[in-house]
Amino acid sequence: MTTTRKPAVERQQEIVEMTLRLLSELGEGGLSTQTIADHIGITQAGLFRHFPTKNDLWIAVLSEIERLARNAWELVSREGDPAVVRVRKTLLAQLKLIEDYPAIPTLLFSTGRLAAEEVVHPIHVRIMTALRLRITEELSVAVQECGRDIQIDTLDIESLLLGVVQDCVLRWSLTGRGFDLVAEGDRLIGLQLRLSGLEAGGDRS
Repeated sequence: MTTTRKPAVERQQEIVEMTLRLLSELGEGGLSTQTIADHIGITQAGLFRHFPTKNDLWIAVLSEIERLARNAWELVSREGDPAVVRVRKTLLAQLKLIEDYPAIPTLLFSTGRLAAEEVVHPIHVRIMTALRLRITEELSVAVQECGRDIQIDTLDIESLLLGVVQDCVLRWSLTGRGFDLVAEGDRLIGLQLRLSGLEAGGDRS
């Protein structure tokens, strides 16, 4: 077994990324710390030096997902688009992250199945709360920018949009990732924005 010594931070990142990859392939039930260690080329004891418990590893994995998500949202916010475009791009960035890391739905929608649920749930709530807040704030600006009479409350629009995202992710997961997640999300998010009146082409003027 190769046991090339790497800086602790680099090794920890490698372990987290390998966990995400194997979780996508094997599922939580088929994943063990020994399997992760074997794929990296370290001993199980070496893995536990970085993450003393499996809960510590799950926390690191969810924290990495949170970091990636926030970075993706921030990139969108710096592009200078109208608010309604930022709404669409933020949601698509979230879908692209899930497409790149298919293990995310397993971790975020694993109620009653993930052994570490009590430690990952607060991080999950923090991610979703931050996303909801960002989308709601952008929708409030979008309503002001669109120049049309929007009769649907921004909180309701936000709930409908996140419902679209969650539906796409669920169908994508259940069909074995059988369609382009981002393209399908883009289509349905656009439809919802038009129906709400925030994009031209809906039934509101």
